[in-house]
Amino acid sequence: MDVYDTEKEQLAKLKKWIQENGMSIVLGVGLGLGGVYGWKAWQKHQVSQSELISVELAEAMYQVSEKQYESALSRASKIVSEHDGTLYSDMARLVIARAQVEQGKLEDAAAILNEMVSRAQQKALQEVARLRLARVYMAMSKYDQAEQVLVNEHGSAFARSYEELRGDLKFHKGDKAGARSSYLNALAMTGQQDDTRFLQMKIDDLPANGDK
Repeated sequence: MDVYDTEKEQLAKLKKWIQENGMSIVLGVGLGLGGVYGWKAWQKHQVSQSELISVELAEAMYQVSEKQYESALSRASKIVSEHDGTLYSDMARLVIARAQVEQGKLEDAAAILNEMVSRAQQKALQEVARLRLARVYMAMSKYDQAEQVLVNEHGSAFARSYEELRGDLKFHKGDKAGARSSYLNALAMTGQQDDTRFLQMKIDDLPANGDK
């Protein structure tokens, strides 16, 4: 199915696909004949469906960037409701949270991110949600909650991001020396391909003598 077709055309093509291939798959499984054909056809269909959802996600993200929040929320919420429990629904929740943040609805964003932290299908997305949740709490001046989110290490792949965010939290709480220490720790964790310019700017803007 063409990923740029309208939803009505997509539905029509899906119905046609079922009519043309559904019986072949059933017979192939039931009689032991044509099973390979049926499986390949189904795999191709699944890939097409994945492409359609990916396009919907991309469109929702674009709409957020264009401040078309109502359309973005509608599109992303539909993905969540129709594909709950999948990677797609988790990514759609991140889109929803971003839209809520940009509209200043921080409590709503925090609720969505909290849900993701507890139920996301992939650990990497849990970590992304956790880091964003900490930032939302800081924006709300809920520093204790942010600190609780960041208290433990949650995987080496995110170690630098956690340490840098701990530095941000210390800075917001007025602990400039502690913030600089965390930023230096984060800098030491960076790889050769990492862009450290913004992190270095944070370090350069803070005193090196331990003053607060």
